[in-house]
Amino acid sequence: MEQKFISEKTQLLDKNGDLAVSGYCEKNRFIYDKSIIKSSALRIKEWDCYQISDEKYTVRIIAADISVGGSVSFSLLNRKTGEKLEKNSLSLLTFGKTNLENDVSRPHFFRCNKNDFDLKILVTP
Repeated sequence: MEQKFISEKTQLLDKNGDLAVSGYCEKNRFIYDKSIIKSSALRIKEWDCYQISDEKYTVRIIAADISVGGSVSFSLLNRKTGEKLEKNSLSLLTFGKTNLENDVSRPHFFRCNKNDFDLKILVTP
């Protein structure tokens, strides 16, 4: 498939659960519907990445659910000194239970609360 610029909202997956269009966008325009996926739960891999940067700092949060396990990682990077703070939370046998947002183009809360790791952020596109 040829890469194309996606300028309007479009379905990520076709009716068979395959990639509907190959392309890129500067702002998420894909509509993701988990119910279309025809594959075994063991093959479903989902992740979200949120990043905020300025001249001095980069804050990154990555949430992943690869069915057999899941993770949430938080990192803070001082871009001037190279110092980095990282915190991770791992889970076994998640099978989609991390409840990652289907439509990240609308405001929503992302929450991870495991043991000594408690993170709640409001995501606003």
